[in-house]
Amino acid sequence: LTLALMCACAAALPFTLPPRAWNSYDGFGTDFNETLLLQQASVLSNLTYHGGSFEYIIIDEGWASAGDTSNWVLDAYGRPTFNTQLYPSGMAALAAKMEQQGLMLGLWMIRGIPKKAVDARLPILGTPYTAADIAVEKWACPWHSDVWGVNMSHPGGKAYYTSVVQLYASWGIRYLKADCMFGARDMLNPTEIIGLSDAISAIAPSTIRLGLSPGVNAVPEMADTYGKYVNGYRITDDLWDCWSSTTPCRCGDGINIMRVIDALVKFQAYIGAPGLSGVSLPDPDSLPLGLMRLGGVHNSSLGQNQAVFIYTMWSITGSVFVLGGDLTSVAQFPYLQALYTNVDLTTMHLTALRPKTIAYNSTTVIWTALDRGNLANSSYVALFAFDNNPSAPGNLTYYLSYSLLHIPAAVKSVSLYDVIAQRPAGTWDGGKLLPVTVAFNHAVAYRVTIVG
Repeated sequence: LTLALMCACAAALPFTLPPRAWNSYDGFGTDFNETLLLQQASVLSNLTYHGGSFEYIIIDEGWASAGDTSNWVLDAYGRPTFNTQLYPSGMAALAAKMEQQGLMLGLWMIRGIPKKAVDARLPILGTPYTAADIAVEKWACPWHSDVWGVNMSHPGGKAYYTSVVQLYASWGIRYLKADCMFGARDMLNPTEIIGLSDAISAIAPSTIRLGLSPGVNAVPEMADTYGKYVNGYRITDDLWDCWSSTTPCRCGDGINIMRVIDALVKFQAYIGAPGLSGVSLPDPDSLPLGLMRLGGVHNSSLGQNQAVFIYTMWSITGSVFVLGGDLTSVAQFPYLQALYTNVDLTTMHLTALRPKTIAYNSTTVIWTALDRGNLANSSYVALFAFDNNPSAPGNLTYYLSYSLLHIPAAVKSVSLYDVIAQRPAGTWDGGKLLPVTVAFNHAVAYRVTIVG
């Protein structure tokens, strides 16, 4: 199945394939603007052309504020709008520029309505109500108290979310990352999730994807309940470039890679479950690679093997896939350039169907997936060896069998293709065990195809 054909399938059935994107937060925090956007888009478009197949470029928090992020820039109807000093061309023009480069523009937003709109009693578009009529202070975002919850049982509540989606759709926005909307109970307001989802379904059902954030204390039952309303949902708190609990994290409130591995395992049953105009998927957060500015300007503490590890895991699991870091730094890291343009990893990400773990313990996780491009004869297996010490020496050897990978016993031989190295890896006779050696904090991935 070619990437072009997969894109055609996605167009016929909106959002059936996982999104591939870049987000501004890891690389720039809230200090982002039009000039930087155009620079990142140029690199992302080039990576896409050379095999990365990235679709979305997402502007995170800060685009609708002036200076401090609590100083909202609002339109006449209380809707967050772009700061013209940061984005002088306007979002509609920028969305059009992104499309000219083969990309789609996404925006961060936050649950609720800014208190600034409430204090000013700004009108809700198309209604006799004001922001003060629909705002609920006790439902304020716990880490953004300048944004109050919206009473969706009030007719003005639905109208407000409808007006917000109408505005962003008119700009050509194709992805909404809705923050303070998923995870811990003091962020989770089910009626607002449903209200935003309903607004998208009514206005832009085939053009806007919806992802929820931040995923603090998220549990699989939340995916079971709310996944059908969205396309993605974060499964952990913010992920920084910290390998494990034993390694220091420059951003003290973030989590580490080991925690995300565990979360992906816990949420695996919900990968590809029904969602908004397609499927819903767990979101393990942006890949914290390359040049970062959170916690001070620094190169990611994750090295080459660790980068391969997480890039491959995000791929085999078919999850929401988002790059972080300043893309203009990628040329300084040849291994990142190789990963970001590895068409075989891209294809595995887009074709991995019903991924599941067949082994998981304190040093190992093994994921398998069907290949939706060749369901009858092809599948994937990816093996990961890990240790809390990011520099742990040595390796582990695993022994695979046909039965472990659910290959029919009647099959005599399969071919192996190394997805990471992008080369054939020989054939495997089903009468023998296949030894696979993986260095600690590294990965090996194969496409397995029946040949006889």
